[in-house]
Amino acid sequence: MIELEVILAEWDVDKEMDPTELGEEARKIPRLHSKYLRYLMTEKMFLRQLESVYRRLYIEKQEYYVEGAANKKDYDYQTAKWTTLPEKGKRYVRSTVSQFLDVDVDVDASRLNKETSQIKIEALEMIMKSIMTRGYLVSNQIDWAKWKGGN
Repeated sequence: MIELEVILAEWDVDKEMDPTELGEEARKIPRLHSKYLRYLMTEKMFLRQLESVYRRLYIEKQEYYVEGAANKKDYDYQTAKWTTLPEKGKRYVRSTVSQFLDVDVDVDASRLNKETSQIKIEALEMIMKSIMTRGYLVSNQIDWAKWKGGN
C-alpha cells in the first residue's frame, strides 16, 4: 500500500493552483479526483483485509491462550507464526485473556496496521472534499479577476 507520507507529498504538489491558468486548473479536477479516488478505494479494500486479519488473529490467540495447542503440530505452527505465546502448557481463564491480548505483540501490530489504514482513509477523504470544492475555487477566482478588471 502507498504510505501516508507519499500521499501527503503528492497532495502538496497537486493542491497548488496557478491563478494565471484557471482553465487548465479546471481541467485538472477530474484527473485529481480519479487519482485520489483510486487511492481511497484501494485503501478501503485493504482496510477490510486488515480488519479480517485482526479479528482472526484475535480469536486464534484467544483460543490458544485459553485452550492451548490441540497437538504438537498446532503448537509448532503457532510458534513459528507468532512473536509471543503464553508459557508452554499454561492456560488462562477466558475472562482474563483480553488483558493479555491487549498487550500481545502480534495482536497490537495487527491493530496498529488497521489504525494506520484508517488514518490514511481519513486523510484521503479530506483530500477528496478539497478536490470537490476546487471547481468553486476556480470559479470564484475567475469572478474575482472579472470584478478587479471592471467587467
